[in-house]
Amino acid sequence: MNKKGLNLWILAAALLVSSACFQQKVLVTGHVYNKTDNQAEGLEVKLHRDKEIKPNRQYRRTAVQPNGLFQMKVRPDRSYILEISGEQGSGRIFLPAESLPEKIDLTYPVTEKIVILHTNDRHFDLNHEEELAKKLEEIRAKYDDVFLFEAGDVFVRHAHRWVVNDSLAKDTAWYGQRALQMIQKMNELGYDAMTLGNHELAYINKYTLNALEAVQFPALAANMEISTCKLPQPEPFTVLNTSTRRRIAVLGLATDNTGREGVKELDLAETVDKYKTLKDFSDVYLVLSHLGLRKDSLLAWEFPMFDAIIGGHSHDLLEDAVIENSVLIAHAGGNPHFVSDDHPVYLGKVVLTLENGKIVDKKGLVMEIGPKAESEMKMPERGLCAHRGAMETHPENTIPAFCEAMKAGAHMIEFDVQLSKDNELVVMHDATVDRTSNGTGKVSELTLAEIKNLDAGSWKSPEFKGLQVPTFREVLDEMPVNVWLNIHLKGAGDAPKIIAKILKEENRLQQAFLACGAEAAKQARSVVPEILICNMERQESNWDYVSGTIEMDADFIQLRGAITPEFEEYAKMLKENGIRINYYGTDSPDEIKMLFDYGIDFPLVNDIVSSISVAKEVGIEPVKPVFR
Repeated sequence: MNKKGLNLWILAAALLVSSACFQQKVLVTGHVYNKTDNQAEGLEVKLHRDKEIKPNRQYRRTAVQPNGLFQMKVRPDRSYILEISGEQGSGRIFLPAESLPEKIDLTYPVTEKIVILHTNDRHFDLNHEEELAKKLEEIRAKYDDVFLFEAGDVFVRHAHRWVVNDSLAKDTAWYGQRALQMIQKMNELGYDAMTLGNHELAYINKYTLNALEAVQFPALAANMEISTCKLPQPEPFTVLNTSTRRRIAVLGLATDNTGREGVKELDLAETVDKYKTLKDFSDVYLVLSHLGLRKDSLLAWEFPMFDAIIGGHSHDLLEDAVIENSVLIAHAGGNPHFVSDDHPVYLGKVVLTLENGKIVDKKGLVMEIGPKAESEMKMPERGLCAHRGAMETHPENTIPAFCEAMKAGAHMIEFDVQLSKDNELVVMHDATVDRTSNGTGKVSELTLAEIKNLDAGSWKSPEFKGLQVPTFREVLDEMPVNVWLNIHLKGAGDAPKIIAKILKEENRLQQAFLACGAEAAKQARSVVPEILICNMERQESNWDYVSGTIEMDADFIQLRGAITPEFEEYAKMLKENGIRINYYGTDSPDEIKMLFDYGIDFPLVNDIVSSISVAKEVGIEPVKPVFR
């Protein structure tokens, strides 16, 4: 082939490849809602290849049109990070290749969630492995960015405490086998980092080294200097990346109280000062600490640059993480220094909410795994129902209102659910958004993205400015497993079927019921026959309503109106048929006491914070919420 022919062949091949690449691309259309001022003008969208965000690099970009629309061509076999920039900063969204949509609805500023799961002081316990693995899988499926940390003392150094179900394991070889087994299980569960505890630093022969060398994730301890060959030198810190390339810097701090040769504990303040600069190039800066709660608290007050401290060593169980000097501190209990099948697994869960890359909210809780199945969880026999959450003090039907109700000790939480225009379940009472947001229009005529763009908090108080209307699934994610969920259906459509299916998928059937009419109950039962129902058909306080509820084979009834001695007769008949009794609604202490006297199980109250003391007066203790 002559040179001219070769050139033509190369040109044809290039055109063919170019054409093939072009044909493979798809057009993605996006719509951005600016919840700050409703103006999309001035916003810019960049498209990054997954894992390729680098400073000063030119990426594909386009301006957002004044109506909020933008279009970009992408290859469907690639994952991308979409970045939206404006006066409020830059937010990112991960677009996985396997589910790359042709239409993207976005809200600016962009909200991202980072979930930190954590354990500490396991002390050779391998209990409830299947349940723990299942829980981890469940949480990882719900969020894009989940990280699993261990805050130290996986091992037990004391030979006299190598006790397995009351039997002493005297051979140090057992220690070596158990230590390696613990690390292997942590590898399988997908731990992302651990801090060495004092029980790891108290090395035994070659066994500790053998186990720690099998670690497939960073083992940290910035304040430990190792000069013995019987321990690996831990790393001072690690930097992890989220799906949108947010950087999480994790500094490890440990405690040594054994005096083993070759282990030197460095000055804590000097160590932290040395690694202060990690804050400058990370979006989130955490400490993975094996110092104990008291020292963690002192650390927070001296170094408020940290976003959170995930700790261990002192075996403190903080069922709800605490905030000290703006630093979140989370501890997940731990186990005694011996092995027993009776020990539960405590799994901490910290959720960091970022808005355009800046942390705007952080909270944490501890889940107990193993001792009691959720299906066997004892539900409250009677108590108070928080109507639309703590609606007296917080914006009704919002996450803060529900969290305040849980904090108060509510026995039941009522909220309203209806469908948006695009068939998404949102939590709102009224048919329109006018009363409880800064928007107008019917819920059924607005898309989820449009509803999410609304401010659902300012109408109540300026301190709640920017709160979003939550979705049904978002509310479920916040709810404990030992509180009744009173789900009041609103509007028309397939909501009963959709909600019933979700409750079954989320293993909430034992605690949740639909408050609805006969037709909606029929729809829900057609897909989930065992769904619990509160009859709201012909809702009045009379014998017709009582008998109709019994005939309907409902599980709950909701009386209303004037409280009369006849309520006692209603209660007797209903309870003979296994039906629990709600009442709507009052905040009067005298009326609440009267309702309990008549046999009513759950009065609905608007002011749960004040009313919970009335329940205590009649011997009903507030619920201590248990979370997944």
